[in-house]
Amino acid sequence: MPLVVPSSKPPSQAAEAAAPAKVEPPWEKFDKSRCAFDVAPLQSTNAVFAAARQLRDRAELDALVAKGIAGTPERLGLRVEGTYGARCECEPFHAWFAAPEKSFTPIINIENKGVPNLGFGTALSFIVVGYFSGAYINIYEQRRVQGVEPREPDEEERPFWPKRAPEFCVEALCYWPPQRMSDAELAETDDRTRFLHMVGTKHIKHMATRKIPRCTTPWTPAPRPRSAQIEWP
Repeated sequence: MPLVVPSSKPPSQAAEAAAPAKVEPPWEKFDKSRCAFDVAPLQSTNAVFAAARQLRDRAELDALVAKGIAGTPERLGLRVEGTYGARCECEPFHAWFAAPEKSFTPIINIENKGVPNLGFGTALSFIVVGYFSGAYINIYEQRRVQGVEPREPDEEERPFWPKRAPEFCVEALCYWPPQRMSDAELAETDDRTRFLHMVGTKHIKHMATRKIPRCTTPWTPAPRPRSAQIEWP
């Protein structure tokens, strides 16, 4: 019978030593904004807005972030949703994955000089034109870059501000209003849809104040299930 030499390490340490080393994602070290806006100038937004789409899935997001890390970001028009009604005091945009349409990723926006800053979550839909920088930043970093006066988050904001999300460098944006509903349709729908429709109508007025144009390429955003899952990194 072979001689068994007992390990001098406690069982927990021995298990940790045997486990494979955890590989950090490539963006882990990039927690500061990388929106330098030194990519090739955007000549015209028309074609990019017209080709706007959703992210396909998490794998496509990771690939776009990797291009940003490599210094070769891919410019695209991204269809995103405002975060009003998402039960969070968080970033203004969520990007839904097309496959399946039951999950989404938050994105943290940094606007180029001269691009309007949305600043809050709305009940509207948007197309944002720009690129993923390769960084994953949080709200503290976003506010620093945007020059917002520092302050401590309130009780509702505190859980979300430290969370990191992919940074999207915004070169242009436009909004799309909620689907128009008649009084009869509003009377028959549920309270939540009715309320969001009312709030969205008010938010349209804010777009004029902030000089954010209405999109010229119409689309009907798909209804989002209430059981949707947010995909944090």
